[in-house]
Amino acid sequence: MTIPTTAGVTLYVLLMNSVRGAAEDRAPVAAFTSMGKGVAWEQAQRAEATYMHDPRMPDGYGRIHPYRLAYKEGSLLMWFNPLEEGGRWAKVFIKESELNEWLGNHDFPLDPE
Repeated sequence: MTIPTTAGVTLYVLLMNSVRGAAEDRAPVAAFTSMGKGVAWEQAQRAEATYMHDPRMPDGYGRIHPYRLAYKEGSLLMWFNPLEEGGRWAKVFIKESELNEWLGNHDFPLDPE
């Protein structure tokens, strides 16, 4: 017996929490066609060492204070806590017929450089 399958793609979505918000609030920041590509990209965004940044803007609770950042200044991940501090990966399967619509409905890049 043959089990019918639906053509599609598996994506690995990086969910992270902002340094300016609640630790339990994760947001999708990027999606990848392979887990290995995503892990390598996340590692490449890391600064050599954590550093302090004082943007003079309030956090999600209205407080103004400097932030200890772990990702390179100007990178897509700059304002997120390190992955090991509340982030995680989500594996999603998207039907080929729905992929373009799915990507259009989400405001994060697929396989960023």
